[in-house]
Amino acid sequence: MPELIERGYIYIAQPPLYRDQAGTRERYLKDDFELDQYMLNLSMMQAALVPARDAEPITGDALAAIARKYVMADAVVERLSRLMDHDTLHELMDGLALNLDSADEGPCLGRAAAGGAAEERPPDQLLAGAGRRSDGPCR
Repeated sequence: MPELIERGYIYIAQPPLYRDQAGTRERYLKDDFELDQYMLNLSMMQAALVPARDAEPITGDALAAIARKYVMADAVVERLSRLMDHDTLHELMDGLALNLDSADEGPCLGRAAAGGAAEERPPDQLLAGAGRRSDGPCR
């Protein structure tokens, strides 16, 4: 048996999880990530996002980049939800930022935990100031 392995005669077969068939075209997808990427590419064909009433639509590569970032963030949330609260992670991903620097307004979580309004920021600025320690009671 070891001789067969060393010579490369033994192969491990793994069936694909998904199959897409459209007309005569058939495609096999091996895992959830490949399925998500395939569905993303299909949905980006001739798609446009209009962020505001008079704004130019976002299309093509720019829209695909936004969608890929969202899919990646959602995958991170899914992995982290094994350790942390799933709904809280989704709120953070959607742009809710907690002000952790104002410990005087709440014992450890600042304004949002004390029932005040949370600060809205774009997702790329959510971690700005992360890691700073407060001089308050929660160190």
